[in-house]
Amino acid sequence: MHYSKSIPIVAFLLALVAFPVIAQERTGFYVVIEDQTNCSNLVQSLSDVTNYCLPKEPVITSAEFESVSAIKYDKGLKTKYVNLKLSSDGFKTLKALTSKLPDARIALMVDDKVVGIYDSKGKALTKMLPITGQSPSIDWIYERLKKKGP
Repeated sequence: MHYSKSIPIVAFLLALVAFPVIAQERTGFYVVIEDQTNCSNLVQSLSDVTNYCLPKEPVITSAEFESVSAIKYDKGLKTKYVNLKLSSDGFKTLKALTSKLPDARIALMVDDKVVGIYDSKGKALTKMLPITGQSPSIDWIYERLKKKGP
């Protein structure tokens, strides 16, 4: 009799322990909220140098990431990159966002870290988005995006 009362408490405690792990796996594109006053979702960049205020939910979720390419090297820019391919729905959302909010900054968050800001000004929109960086950051990004793929 004594054990049956403790089972719900143990389940509740296990849920509390598991929740932070789930919360740290947020990945997607978010519209940056420029005013950080009273921000309820302040997120650090991968380098922990810059903070961004983001909404709780992404505008494009990781479920709308179709694939990520292998890591490539651009000799001209002397940088590594991967191409993140959006699904048709993800691309429609990106097109709508950039046309309705042309000055908005869109952050790519991977596992609760902002890894880049998408800039569409003067660029043709495609389903394939290059993500550039140096080692080990691009390696970190690639490993996590690869796990989110189909």
